[in-house]
Amino acid sequence: MKAIILAGGYGTRLRPLTCVKPKLLFPILGKPILKRNLEVLSRIGVDKVILAVNYLAKELKKEIGKNYAGVNIVYSFERVPLGTGGPIKKAEKLIDEYPFFIMNGDILFEEEISGILKIHNEKHPIATIALHEVDDPSRFGVVKLNEEMFIEEFIEKPKSTISKLINAGIYLAEKEIFNYIRLGKVSLEKDVFPILASEKKLLGYKYNGLWIDIGKLNDFVKANFMLLDNLEGNLFIESNVKIGRNAKINPPAFIGAKSKINGEIGPYAVINNECIVHNEAKISNSILFQKVHIGRASVITGSIIGDEAFIDRNVEIKDSILSSKVIVNKGIRIINNVKICPFKEVEEDIIGPNIIR
Repeated sequence: MKAIILAGGYGTRLRPLTCVKPKLLFPILGKPILKRNLEVLSRIGVDKVILAVNYLAKELKKEIGKNYAGVNIVYSFERVPLGTGGPIKKAEKLIDEYPFFIMNGDILFEEEISGILKIHNEKHPIATIALHEVDDPSRFGVVKLNEEMFIEEFIEKPKSTISKLINAGIYLAEKEIFNYIRLGKVSLEKDVFPILASEKKLLGYKYNGLWIDIGKLNDFVKANFMLLDNLEGNLFIESNVKIGRNAKINPPAFIGAKSKINGEIGPYAVINNECIVHNEAKISNSILFQKVHIGRASVITGSIIGDEAFIDRNVEIKDSILSSKVIVNKGIRIINNVKICPFKEVEEDIIGPNIIR
């Protein structure tokens, strides 16, 4: 099977972390979102993926390469953003097998999604949308179904709740869908799906498995912490991790490969690969990206620290976001919703809310 993954978004709601790192490479317990999804697709029979890329495309290509988890990767580059439909039309000549998957790249899902194939092949629509029930559907497109599971109405981000079944961002489509997508910038949700629904050619599939949309910073944290809670013993330590004599681990916690831990980790701490946490440092309710250095007696709570950030001794960081390669000098306090853009050096206390550009 083939799949198109929409991977060209700017990730504006995840800034400042997305200033230098595409959101599909954000780590979920040590593994990028995109790699997790490619592994799931491989297990359900997908052998070729077209990655529709634009923003930070080189970083994606460098990390993923031409093959991952047995899936052949082809890159379709958008010179200008083409929405959710334009990239599909652009990739039309790369698809030679039907039906094929279309999906947003910034969601987590599991193998149960393969159930969409059965209902699609039984009822022969042009497209089938995976639907997932959520408590607050206002952020998403919602649908109204008839008794045969065909979608009668598709409403993108409704003001009033007509249903808690939302568009999960995963679709199965036939070749005919290309007839409904013009060249250029197109929205599947606004320009294509309402027409298919009016023609009774849009089917719904209720998907009850794991589903997390990584659209906002709190979604990213939620995804990591939810998977932490699902770990056996609420703790996972990867290979080649060095745990010092004075270290203390309070589950739930995750420690990525080649990290060196001498401080206190957890509860709810995700330490990704090759991080260093020195003596007397404390990290809780926080996520460290890769190669982060936490100095002696520094305390990190309720925060996200980007790749290769250097946090010196006796630093306090609370409820804040630091992007990649930020340097924080010793004794500094960064608290109360501070966001710091990449490559900045912090030489004095910052009490938020504040954005350091």
